[in-house]
Amino acid sequence: MKIALFTDTYEPFISGVTTSIKMLKEALEDMNHEVYIVTANLENRKFKYDKNNKIIYIPGIKTNIYDARLTKFYSIKAMKIIKSWNLDIIHSQTEFGIGLFSRIVAKKLKIPVVHTYHTMYEDYVYYITHGHFDNLAKKIVVKMTKYYCEKKCDQVIVPTEKIKDLFINKYNITKN
Repeated sequence: MKIALFTDTYEPFISGVTTSIKMLKEALEDMNHEVYIVTANLENRKFKYDKNNKIIYIPGIKTNIYDARLTKFYSIKAMKIIKSWNLDIIHSQTEFGIGLFSRIVAKKLKIPVVHTYHTMYEDYVYYITHGHFDNLAKKIVVKMTKYYCEKKCDQVIVPTEKIKDLFINKYNITKN
């Protein structure tokens, strides 16, 4: 299969998500799948295509949350390259920026989206709200997560029992 992993973080940036995605990529390649990466360019605001390693880096703006960048949710340059890959499936690793783009690509190319839910965003709303309207922000995050996972993904992977329990018992999401 030809699989594209869409993620907000990837090498050379170091994080738990980056490590998880790198391990997933290597495992899929060991099973003879062809794996491509679409990610944010965390180094600068330029589009970059590393053809040898099959990685597209999309520019974004700093969010002031760690080293994260928020990309625009559509890239004409990236779309042209992605079409040439003739993908079978998209595996989204994020809900925002690159994640939005993954769903647009999947819809245009008529291919399924699998999503891994890595981060319990309700635990991080403080970094955006700075203590103002935290309860409201948490409710919005829950609604967005539920909508995204139930309506925009064909399948959802939860990597921990904690997130599985949260999805089933609190969010009432059973697509995993």
